[in-house]
Amino acid sequence: KTVAEYIIKFLSKLEELQRVLWEKKKFAYDVNYIITLDKINKKLLEKIVKHPNFKKQKDEWVNDLKLINEFDISKLYTDNLLKEINTEYKYLPLDTKHFQDDILKYEILEQFENIDDAIDGILINSDNFHGLNYLQKRFKEKVKCVYIDPPYNTGDNQFAYKDSYQHSSWLSMLQDRIQLMEKLVNEKGRFFCSIDDRENHRLLNLLFDILKEENYLGSITWEKRTKSQNTKTSKYMLQSKIEYIHPFRFNGKRQEFNLEVSGQKIYPEKDKYGKYRIQKAEMDSLDRAHAAESMRYDILGITPPEGKCWKFGIKTKEEYDLENRIFLKDSCPHIIFRPEHESQDKHKPLWSHFFDKEVYGTAERGLDLLDKKLGFGKEFQTVKPIELVKKILFHTTNEDDIVMDFFGGSGTTAHATIELNRENETEKTRKYILMEANDYFEDFLIKRTKKVVFSKDWDNGLPKIYSDIQKQNEKLLKEEDTKKQEKIRKDIQKLNKKLRELNPHNGVSQLIKYYSLEQYEDTLQNTSFSNDKINSKLLTLEKYKDTLPYLYENKFISLAKDISLQQSSSLLLNIKDEFLCDPFNYTLEIYKENKYISTKIDLVETFNTLKGFEINSIKQKFFSLNNKRYLFVDAKKEVIIWREVSKEEINENFIREEEAFIKEHIDTNKKMYMNGINSYYTKAFLDGQADEILYAFRKILMYGVKDGD
Repeated sequence: KTVAEYIIKFLSKLEELQRVLWEKKKFAYDVNYIITLDKINKKLLEKIVKHPNFKKQKDEWVNDLKLINEFDISKLYTDNLLKEINTEYKYLPLDTKHFQDDILKYEILEQFENIDDAIDGILINSDNFHGLNYLQKRFKEKVKCVYIDPPYNTGDNQFAYKDSYQHSSWLSMLQDRIQLMEKLVNEKGRFFCSIDDRENHRLLNLLFDILKEENYLGSITWEKRTKSQNTKTSKYMLQSKIEYIHPFRFNGKRQEFNLEVSGQKIYPEKDKYGKYRIQKAEMDSLDRAHAAESMRYDILGITPPEGKCWKFGIKTKEEYDLENRIFLKDSCPHIIFRPEHESQDKHKPLWSHFFDKEVYGTAERGLDLLDKKLGFGKEFQTVKPIELVKKILFHTTNEDDIVMDFFGGSGTTAHATIELNRENETEKTRKYILMEANDYFEDFLIKRTKKVVFSKDWDNGLPKIYSDIQKQNEKLLKEEDTKKQEKIRKDIQKLNKKLRELNPHNGVSQLIKYYSLEQYEDTLQNTSFSNDKINSKLLTLEKYKDTLPYLYENKFISLAKDISLQQSSSLLLNIKDEFLCDPFNYTLEIYKENKYISTKIDLVETFNTLKGFEINSIKQKFFSLNNKRYLFVDAKKEVIIWREVSKEEINENFIREEEAFIKEHIDTNKKMYMNGINSYYTKAFLDGQADEILYAFRKILMYGVKDGD
């Protein structure tokens, strides 16, 4: 019995250690930005194209993503007086990963005064539990809509996701993540989860338990397939044609959906006053019940013939005149209509059955887009169409709302959000956060996002215009008739002319942040389980072994856990740089390319996110006394100072000059954090307002951040 109790206690401590290391907040690394060229100022862009690694960026644009046929630096800017960026290059997505230059990366970020507001999307390569856990403080109650398409637990592992869980494991996996997600959604938010027949009833019971049945909005059925499947089971089982989408709200209160207007008008024209449409002034027969002789009057010299009248009365015509909305076109009166001139209060209901393939798309269409149009091949067996996700986002979000998908897959939700923003043409846009753990994060999700930022339409792995030119050139080579050849050449000329238009590919301006997170296995790798350390501690307990055996046993059991945590560099507890004087070169062993590699950790990004700071700007400066780098991170209520410093160079003069230098670049009225504050710094430094980053960092890695911290 005594042995059994001892084993149970030991295993309990071991499980506690595993739990701490699993739940501890993870570090971000390989933090990079995708930024379209239109967002980079001319001076900086000219520096970038001269960077020795710019050839890697060009190679990606031309050969990997196939966005352009060539990049000619001499044609980067137009020849006109404004020297604007070439329209064909304007929305090329520059990726900071190609430059491997942190100084350049921060030079790019320095352009933005409100950098968090400027970021359109965040893409995270991580197990989604760690991703959701990482964002808890920064995005608490900030997300408006969550859509997920988790693995359906079909028992088929022959595709990108593990898909053969035991029912209980599958439900537990979802439960942990939905509970974390729930804290990120605001009270007006919605949650949507796709599922098929196999786990539908179990999933719904789980969602009722977590999100509460009173918040359930009713099932949506989506007709995913229009073609029959020739499967081995077709003779023996009913073939599924639909999937389910389960929507939930979060506060028990009724929330309105955005509804489409029935017979909604389209306003294709635009001037300094906004969008408008033009409609010919129509006539009607005087025999109609609503018609009257008084409706026969002159408009700009045009009077209806005998037996006819205008469809609107003289008072309406006078209002049009007053607003300068009537003009002649093709010898007929025409009227200008703007959205504010027309009542649009008839709405289409949001039906619970999504069956129209043109409106909601199909699974076949989703695969076709990824495979044939975007050119990614058939790595995925199931892909949601962007039409489906766009409809969900349209009905539940508005400009400036945040959309989240923590089963990011091939990036359909990011694609759908970008498309919805492209259609709306407003200054403020929906933002998106996606998480994906698998290796194809880089090969599919990132690349797809870059492609759809640059061009709206794709065909055969090329932007649609280039694909059309290629097809016409192939057609020209085969055509023998000289007249038909001439017609094809004219078509090619038209397409080439289109490339010189203002936005030939209908690209969009974007700033996207993406990064990877340390995983549980990485945490274990960076935690020492040293027997020597434990044995040395045991010697201090020997005197209690006979006199106080119970105390001895309990202390012995706790040692493995406590000493392991104290030696974890993943908790910033066992580090050579005891004062964190070189924060830009802190490394952990991270599993990459089938082995553990010493990898730089981005302490700046990690600290900002875990503390929940809303960042205004990041300024990079160099201190004249040692020519070392300082980063001044200006947040909404805080300022964070990161610096390279060595203990040897710190003296009274250094501290005095450094303090003056720091105060030049920060708002001293905000709460301050700074790294490397050691015993040389007195309480008078920065008026005693600066907290040491290392201590605050250790606390949030273990325990997170409580409100008020």
